[in-house]
Amino acid sequence: MKAMNPVAAVCPYLVGDLYFTERAGNPSQSWPGTTWEQITDCFIRAADADHPAGTTGGSWTHTQTVAEIARHSHLLYTQDGGSSQSEGRSVLAPGWSNTWRDFGAAITEGGESRPMDITNRFHAAYVWKRTG
Repeated sequence: MKAMNPVAAVCPYLVGDLYFTERAGNPSQSWPGTTWEQITDCFIRAADADHPAGTTGGSWTHTQTVAEIARHSHLLYTQDGGSSQSEGRSVLAPGWSNTWRDFGAAITEGGESRPMDITNRFHAAYVWKRTG
């Protein structure tokens, strides 16, 4: 008869408990007769009223909307370039009643709308939830 390891015989984790380890392998190998579900590709968040234990959410990247960009201003430098309303860059010159002048000014768009990485610093471990 094979001797049983007394440490492996009793699992200290209850159904619903999480087990963190840096050792690969299903915990049922250490605690025969138990079942486990591996939790992957996420961070563990402390539960609160808006995020009860067991809920999930979030994402790895985020593309900012205009409303999320910090309030800022752009400088506009101009030079007198004659007059031409047809180019769509004309401005009404201050103090010049109904006189339109093309100052060669343009405000261009910037950015590429790529999602930004929002991953926090982390320490990776295998995470298992006991299911039985």
